[in-house]
Amino acid sequence: MRLLIPILVPLTFVASACGSSSGSALGGTGGASGSSGAAGSSEPTPTSSGGAPSNGGGAGGSPSNTGGATGGGLNAGGGSTSGAANGGSADGGSTGAAGGVAGGNGGGSGANGGSPPANGGTSSTTSMDGSAPKTSACKRGVAYGFDPAGATADMTALSSGVSWFYNWSSTPPSGVANDYQKLGVEYVPMLWNGNFDVDKVVQTIPAGAKFLLGFNEPNFTSQANLTPAAAAALWPKVEEIASRRNLSIVSPAVNYCGGGCNVTNPVDWMDQFFAACENCKIDYVAIHWYACSKSALTGYVADFKKYDRPIWLTEFACGDQG
Repeated sequence: MRLLIPILVPLTFVASACGSSSGSALGGTGGASGSSGAAGSSEPTPTSSGGAPSNGGGAGGSPSNTGGATGGGLNAGGGSTSGAANGGSADGGSTGAAGGVAGGNGGGSGANGGSPPANGGTSSTTSMDGSAPKTSACKRGVAYGFDPAGATADMTALSSGVSWFYNWSSTPPSGVANDYQKLGVEYVPMLWNGNFDVDKVVQTIPAGAKFLLGFNEPNFTSQANLTPAAAAALWPKVEEIASRRNLSIVSPAVNYCGGGCNVTNPVDWMDQFFAACENCKIDYVAIHWYACSKSALTGYVADFKKYDRPIWLTEFACGDQG
């Protein structure tokens, strides 16, 4: 499969547990790494509330304009230990054991925690050219800011290995807005930060959406930059959007913050958020991970099980080794 990653466009593979027992993984290399910055994040900042993200993003650092981010696919099979494939890191982001936690045991995307068929079931869709329908049992998704010039080719190439995607926005990128459903890939909208209009978002979320992702790395001042109390105060608006569009709600996605933080530890931020949002509707818990240790990822996922909700690993990359 051709994996097209235009320069200056970030790509991060997210939680996976696909149906093959031995499992293939989408490769871990993206474009050139972006400039280093605050540890832990490679997604871009939207140009405006709910808008498409600007280009940029470096692995393990805050967004820059100098390269695509690296990303690794977790091994298929939801627990296969056959190792890395196609360039994924062998010990953090692409081993099958990690995949079992993020995509399976952790309740990540897919069964009880994502957009593909529950319990690894298959779904069939019609291909772009009307040929035989595509069948997918993959829970893997991709976070990707599509370059309009190559968006259709990129989505076509990615569609054989992913079943859902998001772009840090509440509307799909224009370059693939008419293509992703034909390719059998589901779009998952996001409320990137607290600056959004409820009515506008309700109107612009495309038909077929099933989930609403909460604020992006709110403990980072360079990302959503919301304290737990501020995020909780905004949550009734999140619930209104979800109710009007019949969407399941995913928590804000937290990550370890190495600088420029309102809360450094993501578990501390989430503890405070749940305390301030005691009666809030939160169907899934989203987390990000930018380190290279499989055992550390396993422990990190375990830290979030106390919230008693399926866990969705919506971003990961081996970003702490350059």
